[in-house]
Amino acid sequence: MDKAVVENIGNLVRYLLFKKGPYTSQALESMAFIRTENCHLPDPIPDLQIHCLFSGLTGTEPEKLKAQFGLNIEGYETSQFGFSLLPTLLHPKIRGSVRLRSNYPFALSTSEEDPESDGYVRALVIKNCLTVYHPTGTARMGPVQVKTTVVDTHLRVHGLKSLRVADLSVFPEIISGNTNAPAIMIGEKASDIILHDTLISTADGQQQPATTTVVVAAARARHIVEQLWR
Repeated sequence: MDKAVVENIGNLVRYLLFKKGPYTSQALESMAFIRTENCHLPDPIPDLQIHCLFSGLTGTEPEKLKAQFGLNIEGYETSQFGFSLLPTLLHPKIRGSVRLRSNYPFALSTSEEDPESDGYVRALVIKNCLTVYHPTGTARMGPVQVKTTVVDTHLRVHGLKSLRVADLSVFPEIISGNTNAPAIMIGEKASDIILHDTLISTADGQQQPATTTVVVAAARARHIVEQLWR
């Protein structure tokens, strides 16, 4: 597929009338999860994900690749038919840190990186690699005795009160694949945990948190919506 095919009004009409033609595809036709020979992860965890597209990398909107991702498209033949195999490293060895610049919540954070690679690979990464749509941080779950952990099993930040983390960063190990569904799952689980902890606290006669009314009201609203949906 190339840009001319996408912009062809006949293909659009064909799809609207008969549900046939190139518009029946969303471009990403398949996905492959591969375990390479040098994989350092426990078997059978894959370390490589390949996105398979039925168009060339610069076949449809080459100008957006540079504008959106900063990808260097020099040397690519634009507006040509082809296909693309886009490999993604699922567990890169690069590790860094993100630190707060100040106690002002809207201040930009600072980052420290240690790519641990030679000059050639570093230049290659800067020129041709990009971050896809599933980045995540590391606020891993675990016991407070382990220095690399941030939250407990109830998603509470170690050493702080009334602060929880409810996103994909709480996973002890980042998953091998897209992160949207697991992130939603964590949000659902977090709401159940907060509601449970609040009800237990109230039943024990402890001081009721200021958020109890809001949490219980939200839980009741959710129950009503679920009943109506059924």
